[in-house]
Amino acid sequence: MPLAGPFLDEAERLGVRRVVLLGSAIVPPDAPGALELAARVRARPGWVVLRPSGFMQNFLRPHPLGALIRRPGEIRTASGDGRLGWIDARDSAADRPRRRSRRPA
Repeated sequence: MPLAGPFLDEAERLGVRRVVLLGSAIVPPDAPGALELAARVRARPGWVVLRPSGFMQNFLRPHPLGALIRRPGEIRTASGDGRLGWIDARDSAADRPRRRSRRPA
């Protein structure tokens, strides 16, 4: 965590209430830095880790994945009947807490 550690230290010092760590759905077991970073972010209230399977933008041109999907008209994965968390990249940075908060009557 040579770069992220000092950043998170400063965020904590300044009282930052919301941090979103965008990670990968696949984290190899030999990547302790990534695992430690995710654990540190999860330990703080309001800080979250997102690990999407992929981004909907990958279906668009000129991304190579988009071409592989458009030709046969299907998405092939190794998940069988399982589900994958494909998200829109814009949603990963959206201000969800503000949208969910209730306003006083």
